Amino acid sequence: MPIAYLLLTHGPKPKGPIRDHPAVRQQLANLESFIAEKGKPEAFVFVADYARQHRSLKDLPKLEHVLKVAQDNDTTVIIDDFRRLFAHYAGTEVGQFLEELRVFKDQFIDLKTGMRLGRFSQNQLLLLCVTESPIKYVRAPTPRKPRSLEDRQSQTQKAKAISKSVRSKAANEKALELTDLRDKLQDETREVTLTQLADAASEAGLRTTRNNLWTASSVGRSLKRFEAKSDVAKTTDTQAKAALKATD
Repeated sequence: MPIAYLLLTHGPKPKGPIRDHPAVRQQLANLESFIAEKGKPEAFVFVADYARQHRSLKDLPKLEHVLKVAQDNDTTVIIDDFRRLFAHYAGTEVGQFLEELRVFKDQFIDLKTGMRLGRFSQNQLLLLCVTESPIKYVRAPTPRKPRSLEDRQSQTQKAKAISKSVRSKAANEKALELTDLRDKLQDETREVTLTQLADAASEAGLRTTRNNLWTASSVGRSLKRFEAKSDVAKTTDTQAKAALKATD
């Protein structure tokens, strides 16, 4: 019976099923796509080690065990990518670690190359020994976990709130441009109509948040909204100061 091997090198130590563990999602997707092609998913057994780092095969007890079982029973152990074993090797004798694995060179298969370890050339073995993390091998995309209706609604509300905040900030900036221009014009003439302000804004190159020319009505709406927010801010500030004074 073929054995599929998984190596967990990050994330929390699993206390139960590992299918949703972030460290194995891509490995599982890769291996399961291969198994599905074989058409006999029930014929495979999955085993996994959790090791953030390792210095010898003994630090990967599940792998050591299944390799011995495979050798005794003339079967194979499949990993999606041999490089995973070397990217997280933390010892000083990577060559010795390779030799520990090569004892099982006829039983250990790399899905990425489709080759047994014993078929690797010297150059391929050398490249394995200098592998660095992270390992990126995608034979099949990882399935996306369906989001609940509550999660989707929450995400939508957050997006709406962010969008509203961005639009509000942009509108305030445009209104501030208009008030600055109005104040400047009022220094030159006693009264400025909305039409005059709209014309002056357009001549000065100012545009609405939608990059349109200003009109008397859009100027009026913008200033009214901005002044209303300013009044609220002033009232809140006055109330806060009064509350502080009352506590003195």
